[in-house]
Amino acid sequence: MSALREIGVVVIGLGIAGRVRVRDLKEKTCGLRLKGVVSRRQVDLDGVPSYTMEEALSRSDVDALIISTEPCLHEDYVRRGLENGKHVLVEYPVALSSDTAKQLYQLADEKGTGSYNGWLEDFDKSGLPFVTGISSIQSVLSLFGDAKVIGGKLDQAENSYTAHADLEAQGKPMSITLSRFKSNEMGRQKRTIYEFEDGEVLDSDKLEQKMSKPGLFMRDMENFYAAILAGKLPEEQKKISILSLEIAEKIHSFF
Repeated sequence: MSALREIGVVVIGLGIAGRVRVRDLKEKTCGLRLKGVVSRRQVDLDGVPSYTMEEALSRSDVDALIISTEPCLHEDYVRRGLENGKHVLVEYPVALSSDTAKQLYQLADEKGTGSYNGWLEDFDKSGLPFVTGISSIQSVLSLFGDAKVIGGKLDQAENSYTAHADLEAQGKPMSITLSRFKSNEMGRQKRTIYEFEDGEVLDSDKLEQKMSKPGLFMRDMENFYAAILAGKLPEEQKKISILSLEIAEKIHSFF
C-alpha cells in the first residue's frame, strides 16, 4: 500500500469547533497533518505552534486552512487563503451571500485549489438567521433536491429570535423554524424544527449535540482530504452551497 500524501494544515479560530478540529487532527487518521493554529486568544495546545494569519499563509509546509471563525470573517479568510494557493475547509456558510460564494468558488477554480464547506455552524455574529442556520436548508436540499420559498417570518426579542420559513419541496409544503436564545444559566442555545405536510415533526434539538463526536468531524475532514487529492471540488457540493444561500436570501426577503 502506498503511503498517504501528507497535507499540512493550520486551524484558524479556536472556539468549540476549532478545538475539535485540532483534537481530530492530532489523531492523524487521514493524510491531514496539523502544522499550527491561528487564534486571537492565548492558548496552550501541547506544543502546537501558534502563528499569525500572515505567517500561516507564507509557510511552505502549510497546504490548507481550516477556518472555524465567526461567519462574518469567512469571506476574508477564504479569499486570502485561496489567493495564496491554500486549500480551504470552512464551516458553513462559505460566505454571507450567494454572489460572494460564487466568486470564491470561481477563485478556487482559477487557483487550482478547493474551498470545501464543513457541516457545522456558528450562529454568533453571523448575520441573518437562515445564513446562520444554513445547514437546515442544506438538509432539505440533500433530502429533496430543491425547494421553493413560499414565505418567511422573523420574531425578535432582546435575547432571542425565532425565524420561520414556509417552503415547497417536491410539490409538498413544509416549514423550518429556527430558534436562537441566550440565558445566563445556559449560555447560547439553538433549536431547529422541520414540519411536513403529513404532520411529521423533526426536532433537531438533541441531534445537533452529536456534532461534538469525533467521527462526524473526522469524516468531514476525510472528505476535504479526498477533494484535495482529486484536485477539484465536486460540482454538486458547489451547487448545493450556492443554492442554499440563494434560498436563504429569498426567505429573508419576507422579513
